[in-house]
Formats: sequence, structure tokens, C-alpha cells
Amino acid sequence: MCKKWGIYTVVYLVFYLIIGCTLPWSRVQPAEDSDALKTTELLRYFHDVKSLSQEELLHLYAYEEEQLFARENDQNVLKFALLLILPDTEFQDIPRALALLDAYLSENKYPEPLKNFAYLLSHMIREVQYQEILYEIASKELHNAVEEKEEKEKLYNNTKQKIDIILAEKKYQESLYKELHKELDKEKTIVQNLRKTIEQLKTIEKSINERKQPKAPAT
Repeated sequence: MCKKWGIYTVVYLVFYLIIGCTLPWSRVQPAEDSDALKTTELLRYFHDVKSLSQEELLHLYAYEEEQLFARENDQNVLKFALLLILPDTEFQDIPRALALLDAYLSENKYPEPLKNFAYLLSHMIREVQYQEILYEIASKELHNAVEEKEEKEKLYNNTKQKIDIILAEKKYQESLYKELHKELDKEKTIVQNLRKTIEQLKTIEKSINERKQPKAPAT
């Protein structure tokens, strides 16, 4: 989707830039100035062919490729390059389109307006490619950041779960300690009561023994 709209944006920008450059000339130049009008024709060509079906495009592609080598024409290479950058086609080939445009620019036999069109198209396609590279890099960095974040969240959740288990176990042990402490307090109380009872019994036993002992005769 990014590539589709990127290429469309390139061509439409070229269209408006060329139209903006040629319209002022139309006021002082004759309408039959073919070199100036060829750029507009090329963009109308692109506008028309992008609405064709896939089957029609394949036939047009075969025809334009044949015409590319069959006869000398200022527009043949540029038309074919425009076909090659059409998105969602079997024959889309951006590197080949750029190679054709570069070769076109290296020739001195083509009219200046068409060479300007070829240069602008080539430059803007490369700019789209550069932006797509930046987008891919940013997407990869975002993906890595999300993965790292998810990994850290997973590690945090695992650690938190372990800590929660430890805290739960600690709380359980504390509750057991409190219960044991209560039982110990009860046992201490029982032991203390038993000691008091034993002391009381000893006192009673001592008193009884003292009573049983014979008294010394009076002198």
C-alpha cells in the first residue's frame, strides 16, 4: 500500500509541476508547440492506463515494449517507464524504469522538456524509494522496540509472580507463627497454673505432715 500511493504521488506531483510550468507558456506559445505538450500527453497517458484491467495492461505492456525497439520516438521510453512504475501489476519493475530514465537522460537527441520530465520523474521515484527505506528502518526499529517491551513486560510479570508467591508464602508462615505463638502462650499459662497447683499441693502436704508428727511431752 505504501508503494502504491508513493508511485501515484510521484506521478501526480510531476503532473502538477509540469502543468504549472507549461500553462504560462501556453499564453505566448502556439498550441501546436509539440515539445511542450508532450509532457502533458505523457501524464494523460499515465492517467488513462492506470484504469485499465490487468489483461488490457498486459497487452499494452507487450505493445509498448515492442514499440520501444521498433521505432525511434521521443515518448516511447517515457511511456514504457511509466508503465513499469504502475503498482499492482505483473510487470512492475522500478529498477528497470530508473535504468531507462537514466539512459534517456544521457542522450542528447531528446527535447529538453521531455528530458526535464524524465529527470523529475527519476528524481522523485528515487526519493520515494529513499522514504520507503526510511519507513522500513523505522518499522523494524518499532517492531524491535515492541518486542523488547513485550519481553521486558513478560520478565516483569514472571518476576512479579514469583515475588507474589514468596510474599504469599511469607504471609502464610507468619500466620502459622502467630497461631503457634498463641498455642505456646496457652501452654505457658497451663504450665504456670500447674506449678501454682503443685506449690499449693506441696503446701497442703507439708501442713498435713506437720499435723501428723507427735508433739513433744510437756516437762
